[in-house]
Amino acid sequence: PLGMMEDCLGFQAQIASVIEILANSAVVEICKLVDAGYAALRSQMDLELDKSQKENDALRQRLQEMDVKMRSCEKRLRRSRQREEMYAVHLKPGEVSGNHQPLLAPLPAASEDVTFHHVSQVNFSSSYYFQYVH
Repeated sequence: PLGMMEDCLGFQAQIASVIEILANSAVVEICKLVDAGYAALRSQMDLELDKSQKENDALRQRLQEMDVKMRSCEKRLRRSRQREEMYAVHLKPGEVSGNHQPLLAPLPAASEDVTFHHVSQVNFSSSYYFQYVH
């Protein structure tokens, strides 16, 4: 019985040793999988961030271009209104003749090359903004 007991304890020690080796190997493999998953996730997040930044830059550029065009249109509209007001003041009904020459030469159309002002400087509470939006 004593020899059998020693054999049993030796066998249990061998099984415990094998289980410990297997557990350590499993922990190492699990850590490798977690690291690989994290690296893939991080790479995907970096790609998404880069894509979002490019989309934001493109949208910011479009906004700047639209702002320049809007300012140019506002300038042309103001000039047109000023010309209309000048003609309305200087031409009264009954004074119009076939050879009438305007007092002022028409202003040239506004150039599209208007210097851009940062969007943060745009005053969205201005009356012009609300005329276009509403």
